[in-house]
Amino acid sequence: MENQINQQELLTKANSGVVAAQKTQTEKPTKGVLLSVKEAEEFRAYKRRKAVEEIMAGMQKSAATLTTEAELPRVCERALRLKQAAIKMPLTRMSAAKKRLGKSKIKFDCLIGGDGETSTKIKAYETREAIRLGAEEITVVITPSYITASKFEEIRRELRAIRRVAKRKIVKAAVFGELSLAVYSRLARLVSEVGLQFFCIYSFSGCEKLRFDLINGCKLEIMGIQTLQDFKRMLTFNVGRIVTDSAWEIYGAWLQEADKIEFAKMLEKAPPKEELPEKPSAPVEEPAQAAPTDKPCVEPKQTTPLPVSKVVEKNGIPEQKPTAVGIEGSELKFM
Repeated sequence: MENQINQQELLTKANSGVVAAQKTQTEKPTKGVLLSVKEAEEFRAYKRRKAVEEIMAGMQKSAATLTTEAELPRVCERALRLKQAAIKMPLTRMSAAKKRLGKSKIKFDCLIGGDGETSTKIKAYETREAIRLGAEEITVVITPSYITASKFEEIRRELRAIRRVAKRKIVKAAVFGELSLAVYSRLARLVSEVGLQFFCIYSFSGCEKLRFDLINGCKLEIMGIQTLQDFKRMLTFNVGRIVTDSAWEIYGAWLQEADKIEFAKMLEKAPPKEELPEKPSAPVEEPAQAAPTDKPCVEPKQTTPLPVSKVVEKNGIPEQKPTAVGIEGSELKFM
């Protein structure tokens, strides 16, 4: 019985091992993507086209800067090829840039006020002159001395005056210099309350947080971006405008990333299907033997018991008849 039970357990373990091995072979994960050469090239061209579209959409949110006459051909040519949104320039470069760009869709962003330490009347005059020359955006520099002296009401009045002069043109307020985050936050709220469209600052760690202080549709413009990593980070935070002098270098580095599309495997033909091993035939089970019982294998013959008379005669003792015992046949003895 014990041998039969052990044999049955061994057969059960063997069958379960075969089933587990077949399951792991059928559910084995494939590594990489299996494509033919033609399919891989088509997919690579599709991914690169999508990447180039993303790059051009990012470049359209950037702006260039123009300061000197010698930079005019280079800056204008790159702005046209990259389809940048605008070129930020002083009032003295407006006429030359207009001749170079012609009827392109690039906007002229005129920077007025110099370093900011000019009177409100001069800033208003420069605004009228820039609009006359074809400027579509006006960037006014906030007076640094007002910021140092915490004259926020003076800043508010000056920005409102420029806003009235510009009428329907886009007006931006720029801050030059390093300030604390609390001062930046207060200026951002003030600029958006006046009704300006952009608040312009130079890039620093955490500058993207200022967009939460802007209201009434005012957007954040970040200046001084130099690397592709910082450019992508500004796009991730949905910054309104990115001003950079390295737009062409950023564009080239971004294209190099788009060209690095790799695949795990490229095959001319489809890979052959894996043949599963044949399923082993189930072993023939021997018929189970009957379990032993407590009864003997040979049943003894059943004999009827002999009467007592026969047993007595067999031993040589004569049979005696029993006598009745009663009052009549017995003697009573009294003491």
